[in-house]
Amino acid sequence: MAAQIKRFFWLFMFLLAGCGVRVEIATPVQITATPRGLPPLDNFTGNGVWRVQAAPRIMFTEPDRVNAQLFLQENQRPVYMLQYRALWLAVEYDATWFDAPGSNALLRLNVYRRADPLTPWELYDDDERTLATDHAPVASRDTIVVMVYADELGEFDVRAEVNLVAYPEDGTIVTQVSSTEIHVHVLPDPGDIAVDHDALAPQMDDSGSWLLLDWRGWLGGPCAYMNALSSISAACDSLNSGDYASMTGYLSAALNETSDSELYAVLTSMQGLTLAALGNYAGSAAHLEEAIRMFEELGRFWELTVQLHNLGAVEFMREDSNSAYPVFDRLQEMRGQFYDQAGIMLTQANTAYLESSIPPLEEAHYYMRDEWGLPQASIVEAWLNTLYESQ
Repeated sequence: MAAQIKRFFWLFMFLLAGCGVRVEIATPVQITATPRGLPPLDNFTGNGVWRVQAAPRIMFTEPDRVNAQLFLQENQRPVYMLQYRALWLAVEYDATWFDAPGSNALLRLNVYRRADPLTPWELYDDDERTLATDHAPVASRDTIVVMVYADELGEFDVRAEVNLVAYPEDGTIVTQVSSTEIHVHVLPDPGDIAVDHDALAPQMDDSGSWLLLDWRGWLGGPCAYMNALSSISAACDSLNSGDYASMTGYLSAALNETSDSELYAVLTSMQGLTLAALGNYAGSAAHLEEAIRMFEELGRFWELTVQLHNLGAVEFMREDSNSAYPVFDRLQEMRGQFYDQAGIMLTQANTAYLESSIPPLEEAHYYMRDEWGLPQASIVEAWLNTLYESQ
């Protein structure tokens, strides 16, 4: 289950009175930048995607007072999920009674679904929880969840509406309602991914990269497609002679010549990987982003994760962590839906090195050296030696 990052704030202020109903107005939260960690890798469940929509905090402080904030998780990025998986929409709440045990609240999550922006929202499912106690002080934490099942390929939108109605002891009412929207892409299941030792080994000199690339994005290389176009045949000849600069030129020509979307996606992946290996990170990032767009259109879930791994590595290598973090978030959310041991170990090695974490780096080293016999094991061993010396 994808790990969720939670920030807790203390604020709470309010209140407009009128007709016995009190409506809370929250002061905008001042967010302080904090160091960000990479998403954890132990999130494989095979079930689907877990997304927190809100993290309400409710505090009953006096018989006539309740402080509440929904802490809505806005700006939800699109979800990419496999067919026959579930999207779990969660509201993680924290209710505290400092006083007034007769105060209570109703927290409700309504989930709506629509096929596209031109069709109306329809209620899909809901969940609710009554928050009450018979003594104070006391605290209660729990989660309410609605599951959206993806049984058909394609795209749709979901809307999560969070409703909070609080009833202080004095008989007044405090209400808050807000919502989020998410666009969902449902792609075919790639099945189990076998460890392909030959495809994992670097296919050319990759000394221009200092993080591990996923060479499965080579997808056979230009020599596997040399009969498609003369420019690809020329790229194959350049590869065999070690003339990588000419090879990238021929690949660019082939990209301009082909009208086949599948071939275009494959060649774009090759070019992005080649440029990363040569140290041209800006050019690599542009091609990998285009490859991601193409494999999205083609519905190729596994190929997407390979491109995302490489793009995340490239963004870190060009020291653009603000671009790298969202890539890794998306990658790990997708990785949680199917099992790709080799992909997990490659990403684990990179993230462990970036965070100076020895145990996961040792595990990746074991697989690359002892289980798979990959040349990347020597790189990981050098990383480990550096970390050992720094202890």
